Amino acid sequence: MGDVIKFNKPKPVKPPRQTPPAAKKALIVVGVIAAFVLVWAYFQYVGGA
Repeated sequence: MGDVIKFNKPKPVKPPRQTPPAAKKALIVVGVIAAFVLVWAYFQYVGGA
């Protein structure tokens, strides 16, 4: 009786967590603002042009 196949119901797959559109948009805005701040700091302290 050791080679009997046991059929188990597969566990349901959880869908990947979706970030809400408002949070995604806010993250993009924060990233753009951070990029502008870094560019400003570079030209302010290093003196690019």
